[in-house]
Amino acid sequence: MTALRAELMRVRSDLVLLGFLILTTLAAAALVLQRSSSEVVLIQVSLLTGLYGTIKYVLAHRSGVATRSILLGHRVPALLSSAAVTALGGALIGAGAAAVLWTRFDPLAIPLGAAGAVWGLFVGVIVRNYFLAPTVLFAVHIGSTLILAPWPDLGQLLPFGATLSVVSPHTGLLPAHLGALVLGTWLVVAGTAAWAVTTLRDV
Repeated sequence: MTALRAELMRVRSDLVLLGFLILTTLAAAALVLQRSSSEVVLIQVSLLTGLYGTIKYVLAHRSGVATRSILLGHRVPALLSSAAVTALGGALIGAGAAAVLWTRFDPLAIPLGAAGAVWGLFVGVIVRNYFLAPTVLFAVHIGSTLILAPWPDLGQLLPFGATLSVVSPHTGLLPAHLGALVLGTWLVVAGTAAWAVTTLRDV
């Protein structure tokens, strides 16, 4: 509970969350003005909240906040608390983007934002390097995109393909519920890797 309480207290001064909330909302508004579909906005929410989760963690690690959380609350509770609060932040970012859709309000942006933020957090925990972690996040996204076009059967099992299946189930990829299952599986895999890294690596 100590680690969770500390994470929640930091939300009030989380400038990264505020910045990404503004950025994602403005980007969603720009897409709406361009008459883009809600699916495009949802994909954007997933990518930007992933970047939010990654940057949030690497900044916390760089400033020593993550290390102090581990020392005060032990490793696994600190990771779980960080994941829970990061998911909350991602959900808020998703809600902000969804509100921009006005009459096309899509509540799917909220859980998608939460999932994207946790995914980004796990990437940050695993990589930890301030410059490399966002690069790895984008590389996974771009790699999934490049594979999806020539090999859709394989691409739909990768993170971007699974996300696309969830937000746009009529693209010939997986049904929405299977896309959500694949996306959840990736989160479990990344979370397990983050747990192993957190447990075994020096703080």
